[in-house]
Amino acid sequence: MQSKNLYISKHSNLSDNSTQQMNSTIEQFYYNFYASIASGLSNRASSTQASTNTQTTNTQTQATKPTTLNTNTKLDPNSSETETLLRLIYAEAGAEGTVGMAAVAKSILNRKELVASGKVKPGEFGAKGTNLTDIITAKNQYQPYGEGKLNTPLSAANREKALQALNLALNSEELKKQLQASGKSPDQINKIMAATGFRAGYAFNDPSQNVNNVKLGNHTFNTAGNTQLTTYA
Repeated sequence: MQSKNLYISKHSNLSDNSTQQMNSTIEQFYYNFYASIASGLSNRASSTQASTNTQTTNTQTQATKPTTLNTNTKLDPNSSETETLLRLIYAEAGAEGTVGMAAVAKSILNRKELVASGKVKPGEFGAKGTNLTDIITAKNQYQPYGEGKLNTPLSAANREKALQALNLALNSEELKKQLQASGKSPDQINKIMAATGFRAGYAFNDPSQNVNNVKLGNHTFNTAGNTQLTTYA
């Protein structure tokens, strides 16, 4: 408005009609000028928001892509038995990372296969039968089962972690590589791969289970019952 007043004062001899026309012209100029700026800012903001939304959507799509169970396995990905196994893996070793959880999963599967193959009797591991549920629910074997923790479903994020660990356990060569990367010797790796049991530092130490002990993270693994150090799964 200051510019408009200056312009009119320099032409004070103009008629009222001319002055009104000038005022109208100047007002229209400023209106168009500011409207153009506002439109440009609005379009820029819309473009930036659209780009951000696209990036967010792409990131969410990548982050939420679910892991699927390794198809080269005897496990049924849709069975309640597999779901119970995932809960046990996470309950026993959720704080131990993928490799730690995979080692726990491997030891559980080794028990199951030793019993199912007839190389050891179910009673060796306190089980009443030969399937995976019998192994998991055997008396005094897995503390989370005894405490009822396996009755609670895992969150989507924790289930994803357990499933990734189970897939690693089912991929023996990759698990060996990751154990080697963690600093384990070939002898230690072979014993972890053939493990049938484990205990945390606070757990009861059963001397009969102290066979080929190897420490990994906060767990000590053993091969009790697996005299030939056979690796399954």
